[in-house]
Amino acid sequence: MDFDRAAQRFARDQNKLKAQRQARQTNKALSAKAQREAAIRKQQAQKLLAERQRKQRQAEYVEQYMRQCDRNLHVKALSSSSSSLQLQPTSIHGEGDKISLPPSVLEHLTSSSQDDGTATASSSPWTFRIGILNPNYSFPQSKLIQDMVPPDDRDDDDGAMDDDDDDNQAEKLAPYREELSHKYLAWTHGTVVEFTQEEGHVGLPFGIARALIEQAGDAISVTRTVDPAGAATAKQPIDLPGENDDENDSMDVETVNHENNNDDDGGEKTAGHLAWGKFDVPNALVEISLVQLPKGRACTLVPTQEALEKGFYNLKDIKLVLEQSLIRTRAVLSLNDVVHSWHRGVQYDVQVSQLEPADYHAVVCINTDITVEFGAPPEQEGQEKEEEEALTSDPERTGGYTLGGGRTLANNTKSTSTTPQIKATAPSTALSTPQLPPEPPASDSNSLLVQIRGPKGHVKRRFDVATANLAHLFALASTSTISSSPGKEDNPRAFRLVTRFPRRVFTLDDTTSRQTLQEAGLTPGQELLMVETF
Repeated sequence: MDFDRAAQRFARDQNKLKAQRQARQTNKALSAKAQREAAIRKQQAQKLLAERQRKQRQAEYVEQYMRQCDRNLHVKALSSSSSSLQLQPTSIHGEGDKISLPPSVLEHLTSSSQDDGTATASSSPWTFRIGILNPNYSFPQSKLIQDMVPPDDRDDDDGAMDDDDDDNQAEKLAPYREELSHKYLAWTHGTVVEFTQEEGHVGLPFGIARALIEQAGDAISVTRTVDPAGAATAKQPIDLPGENDDENDSMDVETVNHENNNDDDGGEKTAGHLAWGKFDVPNALVEISLVQLPKGRACTLVPTQEALEKGFYNLKDIKLVLEQSLIRTRAVLSLNDVVHSWHRGVQYDVQVSQLEPADYHAVVCINTDITVEFGAPPEQEGQEKEEEEALTSDPERTGGYTLGGGRTLANNTKSTSTTPQIKATAPSTALSTPQLPPEPPASDSNSLLVQIRGPKGHVKRRFDVATANLAHLFALASTSTISSSPGKEDNPRAFRLVTRFPRRVFTLDDTTSRQTLQEAGLTPGQELLMVETF
């Protein structure tokens, strides 16, 4: 009996030890699995934390970038009670970019200038960003802003937007400009003509109002300012967004259907004075912000199709026409602005296609020297591109005329008004075709690369402006001209050579045939001439 009990007790002990070994193995396996799961959870938490920190750093970097851009542009709100000043637009007389603001804005500007310790008088005028806010905007919306990555070394972030060369600076500001395109349905820039507008309203001239309406498109509606004196006979005014019924007793608006509002009432048309119902204005609040735009150095203007139809190419002194128009009506140029110029009662419109510096796509154009170039109209862009490629194919290019037609209208450039225009004369007897002189090297200081385009094609050759004369130039041109009249294609007196921007005319006769190219007003560099047959 004792032996049986001992055997049973031994079996129980063995089973117990076996169970304990199995439990230890199971616990060991569970502990390793738990440790692996815990390590995975820790890694995931670290990744989430790193992602949150990355997004936070990116958000801080993006906000700092936008603040830095605003600081460089000296953006300031014009209201002490809110972050932005939004006013109801009304129509005023004026052909340029000068708006009319309430007296409270002038008080705010002068008081803030005194608080900042800066003088109210400056070499540049007060310039403003004039925009219609997008009601659905939330920061950030620009893809370039969302893709911005903070640099590894963030100690010099404050200096990231310091002045650099123009190309790099314009590239750095591309996200800022794109974000503004999402923030505003439309925006442009202008200056102020006077501070006499009623409180809560901003007077917009026709050019500013049209720019905002064309940019916004169908996103906003338009209205016209209604004279309160004619309220008894006018249509029932409509309420504007954000205004109470009892506050619309100073300036009312009505819908666009105004057949008789364009009639001249014989009233005053002084710039800044109200223009009742003369043109459409945006039916939305307009935000006004003070900005300090850079001074312009160069711009490219493209004549509109209407200007071409009115004979823009035939103007003898485009520089004088533009200078008078800009001085009289413009203080700021924004990209895609339409500039109105007048010559002898005829209006010639040109559009701003390029600006330098291009940092903010807007520049101040007064109290500064701006080089003005003329670009090809849209319908001639392909043709002008081929001409430019043909002229720029020479790697050793020197200064001179602007490709695609036209001289740069800088102060150090010879004005077209000082260059005599040679009038066309009827051909008498054909001149003998002279032998062309040898081409000078491209490195020669007197070398002029000439391309002549005629009905049969184009030719290109170099001349020495000091030794070659107009007879040589016309001899080269005769190889690319053709006429429906027999014999005219070989007669240098049967055609004339003209430049496009500004238009200059060269003809050949007994007097001018011995005139050197330099005496005729051609300078070293490059020149594009067009053949016109009589």
